[in-house]
Amino acid sequence: GGGMKVYNWETFTCCSGTYLQNVAEYHNLIYFHDPRGLFVNLYLPSTVTWTQAGATVCVKQTTTYPDEGRVRFALSMTAPTSLALRFRVPEWGGIVSLSVNGTPVDGVFSPGSWASIERVWHDGDRVDLELRLPFRLCPVDAQHPNRVALMRGPVVFVLEGAYHDPALRLPRDDAELDAWLRPERAGRPSGVHGEYLPQPDPPTIYRVVPPNGQPARLRFRPFYEIGEGYPYFMYLDRDAPPTALW
Repeated sequence: GGGMKVYNWETFTCCSGTYLQNVAEYHNLIYFHDPRGLFVNLYLPSTVTWTQAGATVCVKQTTTYPDEGRVRFALSMTAPTSLALRFRVPEWGGIVSLSVNGTPVDGVFSPGSWASIERVWHDGDRVDLELRLPFRLCPVDAQHPNRVALMRGPVVFVLEGAYHDPALRLPRDDAELDAWLRPERAGRPSGVHGEYLPQPDPPTIYRVVPPNGQPARLRFRPFYEIGEGYPYFMYLDRDAPPTALW
């Protein structure tokens, strides 16, 4: 389905109020703690400090996730401390790599589980984690399995409405999506009449490049990047090409 992002400037709906309440609680969902150590539930730049076995422990997280999958954790503490660090493995993709001070950690980190490292940690230790961010087509609901939205990791991507190719059919096999979608070198429009902004690094805009050489003037970008007044398409029907607009 197509849409146009529009904000309510003259009304204040009930969800506008609960949205503000939600934002104020997000920080409480990043980390959880139990007697053994720390759970890392969300990946975003943040710092947590707590007391473990009499030592003050601080974990600083640095990342550009979800635009890329690399996350670094820097540890500082007042004394060597035995604890478990557990990292959430998202349901939609696994861990590419996990290392401590540059040494790979062996293990099978299944989607939907926790990757755990339990050891004696020292001041200055670091953990590097890389998550796989696969493109995939997700049904809008179980009743409509062929009406799908494109996702990369946890982010919904939308088709820019500047061009519309009624003949395009994206592949049915998610494994082929990476061959169809290539990072775009050009900038991104900030709105219908807005200026073009440079492509960020890591890139977030992907051009459709059909492997058969068929030309396509289509680009996908994260829904969160769509500016007010800019048209987009979020859902595509796998059973039929998108409907022509003109």
